[in-house]
Amino acid sequence: MQNIHKKLNKSIEKEFYFEALFILASLIENMIKQKILIEIKERLTFETAIDKAYNEKLISENLYDLLHNWREERNSFVHNLISKNIEEDSLKDFIFDGKNILNKIEESIK
Repeated sequence: MQNIHKKLNKSIEKEFYFEALFILASLIENMIKQKILIEIKERLTFETAIDKAYNEKLISENLYDLLHNWREERNSFVHNLISKNIEEDSLKDFIFDGKNILNKIEESIK
């Protein structure tokens, strides 16, 4: 896990924000899914995993809202990756918001 955090930080440092976006999205989604400790047989979307974690009281309402907002914005960035010009500053802000959410998830897992 330490390696992927180094890769994330290096991507941000070198301003490879799209790479950072995909690393963050994977980290956040996997942490939420691991947090609810589902069996491998049950495939959940990121949205469903957030809902399930909240319903099982594994995450706070604040984190629930942050995660859903971040997920929706992530989807927008990914779906508009080629079709629209994406402002680098908004992507950069989004990455830093994602890092804050990742930190909150990691704190809540402890």
